[in-house]
Amino acid sequence: MQKPWEQSASDFLPGSRPQGRHYRQALDMAHNRLVIASILFVFILVGIAGRLVFIGVNQDMGEPLFVHDAVHSKFHQGRSDIVDRNGVVLATTVTTSSLYANAKKVLDAEIAAKMLAKALPGYSEKKLFKKLTSNRPFIWLARHLTPKQRDRIMHLGIPGVSFRKDSKRLYPHGRLVSHVVGLTNIDDHGIAGLEKSNEQFLLTEGKELALSLDVRVQHAIRDELQKGIEEFSAAGATAIVMDLENSEILGMVSLPDFNPNKNVKLTDPAYFNKATVGMYEMGSTFKILNTAMILESGKADLSTTYDTSEEIKIGRFSITDYRAKHGIINVAQIFVHSSNKGSIKMALDVGTEGQQEFMRKVGCLSRCNIEIPERGRPLIPRHWREANTMTISYGYGLAISPLHLLNSVASLLGGGCRKEATLLKGGAQDRPCDRVIKADVSSKMRQLLRLVVVKGTSKKADVPGYFIAAKTGTRNMLSKSGQYNKDRVATSFVGIVGESVDKPRYIVVALLEDPKGLKKTFGFTAAGWNVAPIGGRILGRVAPLLGLRPHPDRLNKGFDPFLQTVDFTKNKK
Repeated sequence: MQKPWEQSASDFLPGSRPQGRHYRQALDMAHNRLVIASILFVFILVGIAGRLVFIGVNQDMGEPLFVHDAVHSKFHQGRSDIVDRNGVVLATTVTTSSLYANAKKVLDAEIAAKMLAKALPGYSEKKLFKKLTSNRPFIWLARHLTPKQRDRIMHLGIPGVSFRKDSKRLYPHGRLVSHVVGLTNIDDHGIAGLEKSNEQFLLTEGKELALSLDVRVQHAIRDELQKGIEEFSAAGATAIVMDLENSEILGMVSLPDFNPNKNVKLTDPAYFNKATVGMYEMGSTFKILNTAMILESGKADLSTTYDTSEEIKIGRFSITDYRAKHGIINVAQIFVHSSNKGSIKMALDVGTEGQQEFMRKVGCLSRCNIEIPERGRPLIPRHWREANTMTISYGYGLAISPLHLLNSVASLLGGGCRKEATLLKGGAQDRPCDRVIKADVSSKMRQLLRLVVVKGTSKKADVPGYFIAAKTGTRNMLSKSGQYNKDRVATSFVGIVGESVDKPRYIVVALLEDPKGLKKTFGFTAAGWNVAPIGGRILGRVAPLLGLRPHPDRLNKGFDPFLQTVDFTKNKK
C-alpha cells in the first residue's frame, strides 16, 4: 500500500484531482475554520454596529447627543419656529458645530490651549488650559462655532478635541420683538418671553407658533417711540396696539430693548419689559375709568353737575385743577377739561367699596392674563380708605402696568365686555362676553374721548379723516426718598382709531418716562405736548397698514344730542 509520503509526483500534476482520506480531512478542517471565522466576523460586525448605535445616542461617558434633555417627544425634530400673524419668521433654529474635548486623550494641554486660543479670538487660554487638564472625558470648549472657526480648528489636528452637531436659536428681527418672543439660553432652553412660556409646545408639537403680532405694526411702534425718546430726551418708553374686535395684540414695544442674538444678562435694565412688568400711576388716563364708573353706577349722567370751585384737601395737601378753575360744571365738562376736583366728587358719590369693585371688574387689581411670564402685580393701597378713593379718581395711589390700562380701557371703549389681550393668533376666540359696563355707556365714553381730541388736551393726537378718541395723563415720578419729584414726570396716552364713534377698531396705550421740556413745548412736560403726538402718529401709521380707511364724513355722526349742546370753553373764575 502506498504511504502518503510515497505519493508520486503524477498525483499533483495539472488536471489531476487529489484523492485519499487525508485530503478529505484537510478539506473538512478548512471548512470548519471558515465557518468559525465567518461566525466570529458576524459577531464582530454586530458588536461594531451596536457600538455605533450606542455612540449615536450616548457619546463619551454617556454624554447626551442632544443639547437639551428638556421635555421632548420620542420623535422630536427640533425647536419649532415662531412666526407673526402673516407667517414672517421671528425665531428659528439653525444647525451649528460646537467644540468639545476628552481631556484624558489630550497629549499636551498647554500647547493645545495656546493653539485653540489663537484660533478662537476672545477665548481665554487660561480657561481652555484648565478645561483640557480637567481629566474629564467630556467637556465643552466652545459652542456654536462659525464655519471658518470650525475649519481653522479642524486643520490643527489636536488629539482629544472634536466637534459635535449643535443647534442655536436665531432671531432674524433682532431687537424688534425681543420682549415678546424672549430668548433661549446656550442649551436652547427658553428663559424669557414666549420662548419660556411655550417651551412644551415648541419642543413637542412640531408646528409653528403663530403670534398675533404684525411686524409692520411692531416696526411702526418702535420707530415712533425711538423718535420720541430722542426728541424729548426720555429715559424710556413703551406702547401696545391691540385689535378691539378680537383682543389680539398687534404690537408691543418696550424701550430700551435688547438683541436676543447676543449674550443677554437678565439683570440688564434693557431686559425689563415696561409694558407688562412696569407699574405706574397713570395720571388723568384713570379718569376714563372714574367717569365710566359713575355713569355705570347710575348715580350721575352726563348732565349731572358738581361744584369744582371749592378747595379740596387730602391731609396737608390741596388738590387743584391744572391751569383753570371751572366752578359748577357737568360730568362731560369735568372729563373733557380733566378736572381733578370734579373727578374726586364723582368718586366719592360712588364710594370706596364701589370703586374697589369697579377696579376689580376691569382687571386693575390682579395680574394680567397674558401668555408671557413677565407679568407684574398692581401696587394696591394696603388700607383703601376715602383718601385713597379720592387720589385714585385722578390717577394717583394705584399703580398698574400699561397692559392693565390697555385691558381696562379696551373693556370700557370696546362695547362694554371685558377685554383680555392675547399674544397668540386666535388666542381670544370663543371668549364669552363678561360685561363690565352697558353698551350705551361705552358709546358715551367714546364720544367723550373724541371731544378731548377736538376740544381738550389730546389735540396733537388727531389724524385727519380718522375717528381718533384719546385721553392723556401726567403724573410726577417718585424720588428715591419716596416723595413726588415735581421736576420729573411720566406721561401716558390712551387712544382708539376707527371709522366712526360706532366703529372703533384699534387701541393704543403709550407711555414716556421722564420726558424733558423743549423750546417748542414752552418748557412744558405734560402729556399733551409729548406722548399725545407720539400716540397719534402710531395710530396714523397703523390704521392704513391694517386696511382701515379714513371717513371724514362720519366723524361727528352718532353723538349724544346733549353733548352737541355743551359749552366746553374753559370758564375761569
